[in-house]
Amino acid sequence: MAHTLSRSLRRCAESGSPLPTVFYTWETAGIRSRRGQVTMIAGVPNAGKTMLALGYAIKAEVPTLYVSADSDEWTQLMRTVAAISGSTMDDVEDTFKVGAGAVYAADLDRASHIHFSFDPSPSLEDIALDVESFIEMHGEEPTLLIVDNLMNVDVDGEDFGGMREIVKAMHQFARHYECAVWLLHHCSEQSQYGQVDRCPPRAAIQGKVSQLPELIITVAQDQAGHLLTCAVKNRSGPAYPRGDRPVSLYVRPERMGLYEDSMSYLAAGRTW
Repeated sequence: MAHTLSRSLRRCAESGSPLPTVFYTWETAGIRSRRGQVTMIAGVPNAGKTMLALGYAIKAEVPTLYVSADSDEWTQLMRTVAAISGSTMDDVEDTFKVGAGAVYAADLDRASHIHFSFDPSPSLEDIALDVESFIEMHGEEPTLLIVDNLMNVDVDGEDFGGMREIVKAMHQFARHYECAVWLLHHCSEQSQYGQVDRCPPRAAIQGKVSQLPELIITVAQDQAGHLLTCAVKNRSGPAYPRGDRPVSLYVRPERMGLYEDSMSYLAAGRTW
């Protein structure tokens, strides 16, 4: 429905507003995820896409619907508790297996703003129903919708056409529900042959689906404990399509830990 820009200004009080600052290094680099827009997180397998998305959702502390098609319930439970408690996922799993998981009750409470859906192959209609169920339960739309990942969403059509249909639908979801949509996706593994510690370029994103997202961040991990993140497309700030200007976060994958400074990173690796 068409309307005047004066009405658009009123709507923009929420739609278009950035999510809370989670990483100040991103803020400084002009990387801001916004409501009403699609952010694509892309990388080769095991690059850290889910770790980044889950860690962001935990730290943002906004109403979140996480469509976890790529990971099962047990795995996400282990990851979430580890990310909040600082324990390793192995320690968390051992604790739950001996029936002592209650020690992590307070940590799970800190993730109560995140609601998960675990359909391994959801259709676009299924995701829409998940959003409507979220609204019915909480009386508000999710501020953040994470779809992990694009390849798991069931849609008719050939591969590339189907992918484009999903991204278009996510764009509509973001506008309709005035939420920030994070869509996780794969890059070609060939993009990192010989340079596994570099963020893939925008051209490496599979399926020619980079036109619609307002923000695309490619990710990679190096051997020095960094998660490298680069805005290869950014309608609201600087972009580096070749992936050659990354913003580094410190990372401990075994704890699902993301840190902005070396002191926090080193402290998280100590055994007390």
